Order: sequence, then structure tokens, then C-alpha cells
Amino acid sequence: MAENKQALAGLYKKYNLGKDDIFKHRLGFVIITRTGIEKIQMSLGLEVEFDIVSMSDDHKYVVVKATGVLNNSVIQTYGEASPDNNKMGYPVAMAEKRALSRVTLKAAGLYAEGVYGEDEADDFRDRKGSSEVKVQAQEKKSSPQEQHIDGIIKGAKQKLSEGLANPIQVMSWFEENKEQMTENQREEMEKILSNY
Repeated sequence: MAENKQALAGLYKKYNLGKDDIFKHRLGFVIITRTGIEKIQMSLGLEVEFDIVSMSDDHKYVVVKATGVLNNSVIQTYGEASPDNNKMGYPVAMAEKRALSRVTLKAAGLYAEGVYGEDEADDFRDRKGSSEVKVQAQEKKSSPQEQHIDGIIKGAKQKLSEGLANPIQVMSWFEENKEQMTENQREEMEKILSNY
């Protein structure tokens, strides 16, 4: 089940999820909200097409097929809505939302982690008795070299803002050392130097 904190931390980081995108249902399941599903879909680059497979004349009973394409793999699943499993007044949209949720979670391999989409069942949307998933991605410890460069960047930023450093020399240092920097350090230096 997705109670594994490392798995959830990876989920948060991989799909850029926030506290409004995921919660633990009172039944013990981890639930991804509508916004979370869409973030995961976009992050995966999952292309999805929908087809109405079946619909009653009164539109109350609907089955929608979702076909997802990810890295040349095809994933198909269904979403359904009926008066028995849908209290909303828009059954076609609910069937489509359920199909999208299911195809996205299948493509991401999240069902194996015990993760479900809030649209999959009316009960899943009810947050009464649920709890926030308190997981933060574990930060990687900086190497001594990264810490050293962080110190130089901090000092350069301060000295530049106080007019105590020559921007041309700082730019030259940056060009000479950017290969040893992390992506975040390069971005920070580019941001600092964009003012000069």
C-alpha cells in the first residue's frame, strides 16, 4: 500500500504534487485529487482519447472508454456513471473523469501502490475523517564541493548587491566554474547576474 513514505515522497517530487493534490482517505487509501491526476497526466506526457461506449437514452447510464498512449504503449480502461454510483447531475462528464483518472493511474503504475483517484467513487471525494499526507521528499545532502560553491554564490550575491564586487569578474568566475555546479546553482547564478 502507498503508506510507504519513501514511495509517497517520490510521488510528490516526481509529479510535483502538493498537499491539495493528495490525501489519505479514512478507509486507508491514498487518494489523488482531480488536479493531481492532471499534473500526473501532463508530467507523463500521456495522450488520452475518449469514446462513449454505451449511453442510455436518458443519459443517466454512461460508459466511457479512455485510450492512453505513453511511449508507444497503449493503455485502455473505462469509466462509468449511473444513478447507483454517481450523485452528480452530469453523468457523462463523471464517466469521462473516472476514465481519465483510471488510465492515468494505470500508466503511472500507481494502482500497485494502493493509490486511487478521487473521481473513481463518490465516497473517495468525501474528505470527512481523512488526513493530510505529510510527506516531504528527502533532501539529498550536499557534497563539500556543493557547499563550497553555495558559499561563494551567497557571498557574490551579497557583494554585488552592496556594490563591492565587479559583475564582469563574477560573470567570468561563473563561466569558468559552471560545469562543476548543480543545475540549481547555475540557475541561481544566472538569476543573480541577470541584473547586470
